[in-house]
Amino acid sequence: MPSRSAIGDRLVDELAAAARASGLVPQSMGIEVGVEADRVRLTAQGPRETLNLIVGLDGSVVGEGEVGGDQMGLGGMMVRADRVREVISRTAEFAERVWQAIDARDEVRNVLMVAAVPEAEHKSWVDRDLGNSMSMPMSMPHVLMAPDQPLRIRRADLGRAETLDRVHAELRRAFELAGGVQ
Repeated sequence: MPSRSAIGDRLVDELAAAARASGLVPQSMGIEVGVEADRVRLTAQGPRETLNLIVGLDGSVVGEGEVGGDQMGLGGMMVRADRVREVISRTAEFAERVWQAIDARDEVRNVLMVAAVPEAEHKSWVDRDLGNSMSMPMSMPHVLMAPDQPLRIRRADLGRAETLDRVHAELRRAFELAGGVQ
């Protein structure tokens, strides 16, 4: 893994390129890079959203993406199943591209994987946009994470459909247990 002093323009460019190539950050968004004590933060700014992607100097990777509905008003209260699956997939691809850039000795062999939804107490899981009526869950935590214990997998299995589907299903299950599936 790189040390803080080893992070130069070339590595920063590779991380930004990984964010774009994975599809997490479209070309329409600018990327600002900040090197912190223990991580590199890529902040992507667009007209309607800001995404924060994090690459830890320990090899940890955090991706973020828009999963809300299309509609004005209630769109931000929805967690769309199809968009969740897409963000999970793109984050896995981003992580693999990051490790190709920072892990020349192939030290990252096993990974822990979890999905999280911030401000979950104000959101419901939907398979499609619902129109202008929806109910809200009553017992949702502020940040909903699934699975309860991070999924430990081999790095080689990160991008497999079975792995991505499992994390997706665990997140849906967490919403369902809290009464948050529409």
